[in-house]
Amino acid sequence: MFMRIIEGTCPAAAMDAGGRFLIPVFRVRFLLIEKGINAVSLKPIMCIVMEGEMRYILSLEDPGDFMEHP
Repeated sequence: MFMRIIEGTCPAAAMDAGGRFLIPVFRVRFLLIEKGINAVSLKPIMCIVMEGEMRYILSLEDPGDFMEHP
């Protein structure tokens, strides 16, 4: 049986939070099998906060999570 995992990152639409813009970023994982997509996993990994000219990146992952993805 053919099976393949495809993984990538995907930003969501920016949200206005009272003068600050928040852009959540997700890790997306698809499990492809012979006849289609079997499973999809969506996990938040970071949030980009924009305030005026400033940009902040907030990690939403536990440092131990990096061990799962060699």
